[in-house]
Formats: sequence, C-alpha cells, structure tokens
Amino acid sequence: MLGGPRKRASTADLRYVDAVAQETMRLLPVSPLQGAEPIEDTLIGDVWVPKGTPIYMLAGRAAKLAASFPEPLALNPERWLNGGHHASEGHHPHAFFPFGGGPRVCPGRQLALLEIKVVAAMLGRNFEVVRPSGAPQPVEVFSFTMMPGNLSLLLRERPRSATPH
Repeated sequence: MLGGPRKRASTADLRYVDAVAQETMRLLPVSPLQGAEPIEDTLIGDVWVPKGTPIYMLAGRAAKLAASFPEPLALNPERWLNGGHHASEGHHPHAFFPFGGGPRVCPGRQLALLEIKVVAAMLGRNFEVVRPSGAPQPVEVFSFTMMPGNLSLLLRERPRSATPH
C-alpha cells in the first residue's frame, strides 16, 4: 500500500465534532420542553409537587446558569473535551439533558449523536460551509422541536486530494 498502512476512520476520532454538538445542544436544545411526573411527593426548589402531577421542564434553562456551567452563555466546545462527558469537572450532571433522562431517556440518543458526528464530518471534509453575504439572520422556530428559520447556507465543494487518505 502506498504511504504505509492506512488508518481506519472511526467516529471515536471525532471528539471535537462531538464536543461542538454537545455545546450546541446545551445552548440551543432541540427539545426545549421535557415532561415528567414525580413517582412520589417531591419538593422542587420551594414548590411542593404531589405524586403524579405532570410537570414540564425547560431543558435549556439549567444549562445556562453559572451554578451549572462556568461561563454559561459562552460557546465553548472545549469544556466537553476534558472529561469527555457532561458530568466532567465544572459541570452540574443534572443540568444538561437534551435527550431526557432516567427510565424515559430517548431511545434514539446514540443514533442521533452518531448521525450528528457523521454528517458534520462529511460536510466538513467535502465542503466549505458559508453564509451568503446579505443573508438574513437565522431565527429559532418552535414546532414539536426547535429548528432554524431563515437559515441560508452555501456549500462550496472542497478540492479533492490526488492521494488517498
């Protein structure tokens, strides 16, 4: 084989892409409301919640508090690289739950995270992603989930290398 043995690509090698995804979901959760129902009478802060009472949590609120994350409003993907997990040093382990938690955690969580990494890596490898000049600012649109509105992007194909990777 030319140039020595070829390294096999693995999504595990995409640590920074995963860190960007985690940080983006922390700041802009796809599912901003999460439902829950306590299985026993519970005190949340200073509010008494009887067993069986439906409650809704704002998924992004806790992740944007200084008590949960240092510099909570800053986009800082590096915060996910130290421990590689949301509960790493400096993070409150219960302040970040983009896929829910407990017995009703989203069953598609691992697939969604894998898709994010693969699509981002393929786009970044093959295209330069740019906003067209004069494009309107994107806005958040709430439907069943959050999604962008007014998002205009251009994909410029990257030149192919003559040597295999």
